[in-house]
Amino acid sequence: VSKDHPGARAGRALVRLQRGKLEGAADDIFQFDDFAKKFPKQISDRDRALVEYARSEVYRAAGNLSTAEGAYQTALRFDPNNADFPYGLGKTFLANGRAKNALEPLGQAVKKEPNRRAFLIALADAETLVGDYNSADKHVEAALKQDPRDLKTVLAKARVLAAQKRPEAET
Repeated sequence: VSKDHPGARAGRALVRLQRGKLEGAADDIFQFDDFAKKFPKQISDRDRALVEYARSEVYRAAGNLSTAEGAYQTALRFDPNNADFPYGLGKTFLANGRAKNALEPLGQAVKKEPNRRAFLIALADAETLVGDYNSADKHVEAALKQDPRDLKTVLAKARVLAAQKRPEAET
């Protein structure tokens, strides 16, 4: 894929967002929009969805929450079955200390893809932070069934146990 291809720009914007480089992500989005104006038929719905999701995260980081929500909803319209969008939104909420807000999008992600360990762990973390230990334990156990030796999952289990002040947490 050419680095100037719209799909590459959308993907690069998402990578830059994950690395905390908002200006670079915004530049990629701007260049995507410029390309889309000139060659609208060359843009796939998936690429439009990715860039709208990236746009929503840039707006959210800038504190423009209503515009961020609009871009997020547009992304969902272009790719309604993409479980990574609600997962990413939930992770953003978690990173900003908003566990209660993270529950709904993370629950949607798990509903769409119930076997993705990262989704189960993130949901369990949010549930632990709001004190819903039974649900958190259920989600961590589902992840542990997939791979009982996965370090991230074992640490998630430890976080649930530690939040409950259970003695087996240290083990």
